[in-house]
Amino acid sequence: AGGPFGTGVAGGVSFLFGDQLSDRQIGLGIQANGTVQDIGGQLIYQNLKNRWNWGASIQHVPYLTGYYAPPKAIEGSGGLYEQNLYLQRIFIDEAGIQTSYPLSTTQRVEFNLSATRLGFNTQIEQIVVDGAGQLYDQRVFDDTTNIKPVYYAQGGVAFVSDNSYSAFTNPIQGTRYRFEVTPMVGTL
Repeated sequence: AGGPFGTGVAGGVSFLFGDQLSDRQIGLGIQANGTVQDIGGQLIYQNLKNRWNWGASIQHVPYLTGYYAPPKAIEGSGGLYEQNLYLQRIFIDEAGIQTSYPLSTTQRVEFNLSATRLGFNTQIEQIVVDGAGQLYDQRVFDDTTNIKPVYYAQGGVAFVSDNSYSAFTNPIQGTRYRFEVTPMVGTL
C-alpha cells in the first residue's frame, strides 16, 4: 500500500526448533522492511535440561522513521525547488545471556547480562522540481553529521512467581509477580 513515504513491502518469519522433550530450543526470527539495511533478525538458544536453565541470544533490529522537510527555493536556479525526505534509522545490536534456577514449581530466581549498541544513520532523498512540479533532478545521499553510537550493558537479578492458568490471550486465574533489579551502565 502507498503512503506519504511511497510504496513499501515488509515481512517476517520466525522458527522455533527443539528436541522431543524440549530440553534444548533454538529460535530464529527474521524481518525485512524495504532495503537490505532494513533487514533484522534474532537468534536464541535455551538449554532447559538441568535444574539450572540457561540461554543466550543475539539480535540486530533496525527501526526506520522518516519525515519531509518543507520545499525550499534554490537561490539562483531560475525557479527550482528542492524537497528533502529524511530517512532516519536506529540499529539495535544486542547480545545477552541468562540463567534461571527454579525454587519450586511456581517460583524461580533469574540472572541476566546483556550488551547493546545503538547505531544511527540518516539518509536524504532529495528531488528538485520546477515551478510546475516537473522533476528536474533526484539524488540520494547520506547525512555526514551522523550521531555517534551509544553503548550500554545491563546485568539483572529477578525473583519471579507465577501460578496462573492461561487461556488464548492471557491468564484467567492465579497470580503473577516479578521483583527485578537491572542496573545499566554505558555511554547514555
